[in-house]
Amino acid sequence: MNSHAVRPDSPLSVAEVYADVWQTLIAHWPALMSAVALPVAGEILLTGWLLGMSAENGDAIDQVILFSSLLRLLFGVWIAVACHRITLLGPRSLANAWAAYASRPHMAYLGWAVLGAIAAWLVSLALFVLLISVQASEAPSDDGLPRLWGNPATLTLALTTTVALVYVASRLALVLPAAAVGHMLGPISAWRISTGNGWRLVACQILPILALFPVLLTVAVFAEPESAVSEVIATLVSLPVLVVTLIALSCAYRRLTAPPAEGNDSGDAVA
Repeated sequence: MNSHAVRPDSPLSVAEVYADVWQTLIAHWPALMSAVALPVAGEILLTGWLLGMSAENGDAIDQVILFSSLLRLLFGVWIAVACHRITLLGPRSLANAWAAYASRPHMAYLGWAVLGAIAAWLVSLALFVLLISVQASEAPSDDGLPRLWGNPATLTLALTTTVALVYVASRLALVLPAAAVGHMLGPISAWRISTGNGWRLVACQILPILALFPVLLTVAVFAEPESAVSEVIATLVSLPVLVVTLIALSCAYRRLTAPPAEGNDSGDAVA
């Protein structure tokens, strides 16, 4: 087991984290581009194929969406583990330049990602049920459905729950870079390590989204639904946001914990 020592000397600095991000991008951009090339190309090709298949067989659209979601999760883990390891341990920590291999860190990362997705889904479902219950006595709208957003109390509840979910997720997200480099870090330890820096972690992880939000919104508004071209554009536009967010999370993890020893876990491939 690897211990994680909290650095109590000063609060996490978002500016310093993004200075680290910039240095990582400058120093390792060739390795980062190589590591994300195959999963991004695979996602684009397979998404295009799935869209074409759904157009020919509309009855199978649910299966297509499920399969596409699973592929996105696997490709996301591929990209995430590579970005975390390059940031924290350097490009030599990867088994090959394309990051095309499976390892214990990949499996651990996938497990935490699935658990996080399930938890977020359960919270969202509970919130939706609660909103329906709160508004059940309200007069229905013209289409016969409850006016979910007609009550200020409902809006406040939804907004508060969303903000709380983002806050908790941002603090617990420290388990992800730890898993990527083979370190043992559970949710309780992640919460302890991030004490006093919760909102700074939120800022570190949402700044890339806010910076490119106008571009993302433009693509979402003007993209043609279920178009292969639109999917390619959306993937390429969102890729820099994903990579920078992953690097920022890695840099924040490094600043909040004792630095991982290089070569401590090489991520040996699973046979």
